[in-house]
Amino acid sequence: MIGFLILLSGIVIYISQPGLYSLLYPVPPSETPPEDYDTVETILVGPLLLNATANATGSIPHQGPITIRMNLKINITNTGNESVTSFRAIRMSVYNAESELFYTFSFQYDWNATIPFGETVILIYQNHETTIMAPYEPFHIYARVLVTFDTDYETVLTTPLINGMFAIE
Repeated sequence: MIGFLILLSGIVIYISQPGLYSLLYPVPPSETPPEDYDTVETILVGPLLLNATANATGSIPHQGPITIRMNLKINITNTGNESVTSFRAIRMSVYNAESELFYTFSFQYDWNATIPFGETVILIYQNHETTIMAPYEPFHIYARVLVTFDTDYETVLTTPLINGMFAIE
């Protein structure tokens, strides 16, 4: 059985502009950034098989800030014999293919998911359309997502490269 849960949340807390500082420590970039758009990295952490994918849309004006909307999908399969409690995504950092930080945003802190044993759940997160001053255009980007569950598990998921769909104004 596949369950669907949609969480609409996201607050931009990092603006990549000289002189401004991150209010939230970014999720570190990958030591080996993804090289393609199709390979989804699935990892086993405790009883959970986890992977993440994302897409980005928005607009890039000739002058001024970039507008971006991100959709993040986390696929979770509980291979254990007990339900996993308190699963939550904490924050997501977006990097270009050279691992230069684009921005970081947090997720809603007061929401947790329970993953029943033997089941697969898909969680979908979406930030509100956000305006960002960035030193480069958000083409060929990837995301790193910090997640926690139960009381003693924390890991970072890496999406494949994201080919952003942006209107150039």
